[in-house]
Amino acid sequence: MQTNTFTDHAVVDTPPTAYITGGDVGGLTPNARWVKEENTIKLVLGSMLPDTAFNRIKTTVNVHDAWEILKWVYEERSKALVTDIIRKFQNKHCNEDESIRSHFEYLANLHGQLVAIGKVVMDKDYRHAPHLASGLIR
Repeated sequence: MQTNTFTDHAVVDTPPTAYITGGDVGGLTPNARWVKEENTIKLVLGSMLPDTAFNRIKTTVNVHDAWEILKWVYEERSKALVTDIIRKFQNKHCNEDESIRSHFEYLANLHGQLVAIGKVVMDKDYRHAPHLASGLIR
């Protein structure tokens, strides 16, 4: 018997051949198992998602369609978040009344946020930041 996972449901919208050839399990046909798993996954997703995300997927027919929508929504949000953090990073200047240490701690925090969401910060990102290219102290 093949054990089914969320990934199977996220990748395809109907039971794959290997799933069907597993035959009946626990008195359920492969199609009945698939539908039961789909409903369980939808319930779990619905309980975990914020209302705004849930409202986008609540009328989807299957987990695959719901997952495609969620990927798109969160990839777009991630792009916007990365853009916003990079903008903050590049536009941050060390104020005259701010310590250099505080300034670099702020930059390190932004760097950490970018790393946490998978954006690799390259040396060129530092070189193009006006607060570093033009010098910290004027």
